[in-house]
Amino acid sequence: MIKQIIPGITAFLYPETYSSNVYLIQGLKEKALIDSGTYSNAKQLISDLNSLGIKPEEISLILHTHGHADHFGADSFFKNAKIFMSKSDGEKVNANLNEFSFSEMFANNLNPKTHFIKLNELIELIPFKLKPISCPGHTFGGISFLEEKNKILFSGDTIFNGNIGRYDLMSSNEKELMNSIEELSELELEFLLPGHGEIIKGKEKIRKNFELVKDFL
Repeated sequence: MIKQIIPGITAFLYPETYSSNVYLIQGLKEKALIDSGTYSNAKQLISDLNSLGIKPEEISLILHTHGHADHFGADSFFKNAKIFMSKSDGEKVNANLNEFSFSEMFANNLNPKTHFIKLNELIELIPFKLKPISCPGHTFGGISFLEEKNKILFSGDTIFNGNIGRYDLMSSNEKELMNSIEELSELELEFLLPGHGEIIKGKEKIRKNFELVKDFL
């Protein structure tokens, strides 16, 4: 399912698979993905991109919310993309630590070699600017990306529409997840774009979603 969020930002949602959502940001000079989904879903993702007139080689940047293979499995299909995730998660992925990344579970043939995101630096994809926000809990190195001008949050597996990320996995922590959700709830948002499931549009709906999921913790 393809949904335009605003001009230049498009969501690819795969609710009938194990793949994460994938988000396309079309800057004036480069095109980026936030997460790439599973290896097995790569052909569908490429087909969806092609339907928008975008070829895999046009993607120059992939930003990851965390280091699980349902979010990075399709990276190897984007040969020109520079890949980034947090240092904490990226070091585990670079070391092929499958018990962390679940690469074998998701039949991922090639873990990416990732660079590390600097949390204090804006990522400029003119006219968009992404602010990386540390969101430990689902993984110690989880990251959300905030596009402040348009009040858009790419929340990864920290918070979903009506649910939260798991905190019973290697490198996860319930208290840290709670703190991350509390911090994100203070943001003024118009769009919540989660790592799985439906997006949420509208300030009041997003506020109510944060209130709902806080009861899970």
